Amino acid sequence: MKQLLRIILVASVITLCVTYFIKDKYPDSSTMLPEMQYEPVQTPLNMAPFLAGAKDSVFTVTPLFEYDLYGMVVTYHRSTDLSDTAHARWGDKLNIEDICVLWGSNLLGNMYKNIEFTSGNWTCFFRTKDQNTWETFNQSAISNSHLLAENKQLIKAIRGTHRGDQIHIKGYLVNYTNVKGFYRNTSTTRQDVGQGACEIVYVTDYKILKRGSPLFYPLFTLSKYLIALSAALLIAIFILETKSSREIS
Repeated sequence: MKQLLRIILVASVITLCVTYFIKDKYPDSSTMLPEMQYEPVQTPLNMAPFLAGAKDSVFTVTPLFEYDLYGMVVTYHRSTDLSDTAHARWGDKLNIEDICVLWGSNLLGNMYKNIEFTSGNWTCFFRTKDQNTWETFNQSAISNSHLLAENKQLIKAIRGTHRGDQIHIKGYLVNYTNVKGFYRNTSTTRQDVGQGACEIVYVTDYKILKRGSPLFYPLFTLSKYLIALSAALLIAIFILETKSSREIS
């Protein structure tokens, strides 16, 4: 039993280390779905503001447009990250995640593999050392969306998203504010850049159409659980054997 657990532990550690470095690699452009070439669609909306959130995190949400977006996720930021103090300071539990996606020409020819994408609080950064890539990259075909969601199933789907996933988001482009003076306004054009260029989307439907890493993310997660389980069992066996040895002596 101990020998088997040791083998499982070592194999799981090796799997964890290997998959950690390859799980976030972007898929090949040849695997992109046809929908990834669609431009985002926003349609004027005549809808009254509504309240969203709960308890000490209630916001007035003002819808401006219906919004429909297809894209491949290149980076994301979860508001629950320990480094994120801004959301906690404002009590913003409605904005559960920011997701930065590409579409159209930016997904052709594996160009995105030459670019480094990173996320911060409400921001998406990208940079490359390749001049040709920089000149070819279409800054109107990248979007950092602040996703607002209340439905538990939607929240679970959003938080289950990883780099390289091809997704479809439907909802409303909105502004939102609370009584503490916090407010954020959405961008309503894909042509802007810098501060204020992000879309704020109250999500009504969210689908992961195709996983970027359908094998390595599950293996990475499974290896973490197997490490914890096998280590715990080995410790328990060691304690029991030590106790038995003392009782015999």
